[in-house]
Amino acid sequence: MKLKQFFLYTALSVSVPLSGAEAEELHLTLEDAISRARVSSVDAAVALDELKTSYWEYRSYRAELLPEVNFSATIPAYHRQYSPYMNGNGSYSFVRNNYLQMNGEVSLSQNIWLTGGKVSLNTSLDFFRQLDGEKYNRFMSIPVALTLSQPIFGVNNIKWNRRIEPVRYSEAKAAYLSASEEVAIKAISYYFQLLMADENRQIALQNLDNAKKLYEVAKEKRKIGRISGNDLLQMELNLLNAESELTECESSRKSSMFQLRTLLDINEDTYITLLPPTSTPKADITYEDALQKALERNKLAANIRRRQLEADYEVAKAKGNMRQISLFAQIGYTGTDRRFGGAYSTLKDNQVFVRVFGKEIIIRGFPMNLYLTADRKFKGYTGSGRDVRLHCTDNHPVICIASKSSLADMGYVFPNLQSADLHFCPAVIVVTVGQHIYLLRTTYSDGSTTTKKVAIK
Repeated sequence: MKLKQFFLYTALSVSVPLSGAEAEELHLTLEDAISRARVSSVDAAVALDELKTSYWEYRSYRAELLPEVNFSATIPAYHRQYSPYMNGNGSYSFVRNNYLQMNGEVSLSQNIWLTGGKVSLNTSLDFFRQLDGEKYNRFMSIPVALTLSQPIFGVNNIKWNRRIEPVRYSEAKAAYLSASEEVAIKAISYYFQLLMADENRQIALQNLDNAKKLYEVAKEKRKIGRISGNDLLQMELNLLNAESELTECESSRKSSMFQLRTLLDINEDTYITLLPPTSTPKADITYEDALQKALERNKLAANIRRRQLEADYEVAKAKGNMRQISLFAQIGYTGTDRRFGGAYSTLKDNQVFVRVFGKEIIIRGFPMNLYLTADRKFKGYTGSGRDVRLHCTDNHPVICIASKSSLADMGYVFPNLQSADLHFCPAVIVVTVGQHIYLLRTTYSDGSTTTKKVAIK
């Protein structure tokens, strides 16, 4: 019995303070509502996140203009496999390889926004260890190399980004200002809606109080016969209408309170008491001022400018893709030896020059890109391509150029081409249609050319 009394006493001692606790009251002015909405509302948080995203995108673009330090390495690469090997008579055999390879490179690169190229300073080291047969180590070093990669007629992406990205970021800032003002306008609207709901509620309470008094007076007059029963019923109807109007005003006030609480991120247990503004701010704005502010802070002007620049950029890319010429040049020193120190002691010149040319052409209705690479052996391609014959397939043909060694490394075999022709062929042009591959033109070292259609299996 005492145990039951103890639990009952404990429950009462806990429940009484909770039942007697009152909701927190918040006195809110119009300025406080606007400030709180710009900081705590969901719309303001979304606008701020979008601005931060645009800011970091702009920072990423700016980072592309700064020097960049890169480190790449392969530690290790172990190979134990069979690889194709071309014998002296042109036949192929497979040899087994078992070796370990490691390499590392450090480069300092800088984009050139004026020309769209990239210049870099590189240093690298390669290590090779043969694990079968005559075991040995081999080092190859490039202590220093200066590399330039430059498109000749292609579109300068960096230069266009320098024009587009600042406008894009300005548009994002203007969008944030517009979103912030929209949040302020919404806060003002909800504030005055709740203020009007409070006033309507006070008016409804006063009307209900008057209707009750008039109904009591009407009942007394009915007792002494001063009014008819119809008049008493009319007074009762007015009382019911006043109660209904008060209910509607209470519902409208709760709805307005909920909207303002949601916008300002206020706890639902908080009772908001609005303090009406005592004065109206004055602002003298001329047409010129309004136009200037609209051009500076309205996102529409920046949006139009950005879309215009992006359209011009797409046109420039389309023109640049019609002919693509790229230049790659590297100059430096290199050395190789079986000892690590020897790879750096005996150095020789290391020079690479590559020019890549691309031109969009049409052969029998099929669009394709003709890629030509000029190096020390292959000086250029002068064929017109009129003798190109393709089978009608649904696949788009692709023209590429490959050297004799690269095709052999990929495992391609030329069954209808003599080994001597392949040996003296510096470059071949290959067209691919679906699964069929054809040799179109062969350029020899003496300058003569022949055209053969040979399936590559």
